[in-house]
Amino acid sequence: MRAFAGWQYAHGFENLSKRLDERVIFQGSHYASGAGCMALCDENGSGKSTLSGILSGAVDADDGEVWLAGHSLRSDALKAKSALAYVPDDCMAYPFQMGRAFLELVASAKKTSVDARPLDLAHRFGLAPHLDKRF
Repeated sequence: MRAFAGWQYAHGFENLSKRLDERVIFQGSHYASGAGCMALCDENGSGKSTLSGILSGAVDADDGEVWLAGHSLRSDALKAKSALAYVPDDCMAYPFQMGRAFLELVASAKKTSVDARPLDLAHRFGLAPHLDKRF
């Protein structure tokens, strides 16, 4: 766990900045939280997808540090990403792929396997019947 503003947190970012060409998306942003989920809601063009991409490691920040489960996304990316579940808005790269195969692809990229935990979550959210359907 990292200390941020005098308290311990599991997830967050410090001094995060991102520009696209001359446009400043955000600069010097900070956020800290314990374990849990984060949802972004704002108007189109506000930087939600960019921030989500940075927090997942799919997009590089111009400056700053991201912490996931107390691990630095820059210096310990594999451990940081293993604590994250991220569904990008363009996950339809394989429209004929089945849900279960997509889970296995993501698990493989994270050097792990699909065990009982994600399957239990799929069942609890009512998604288990859809694992063997195309997107």
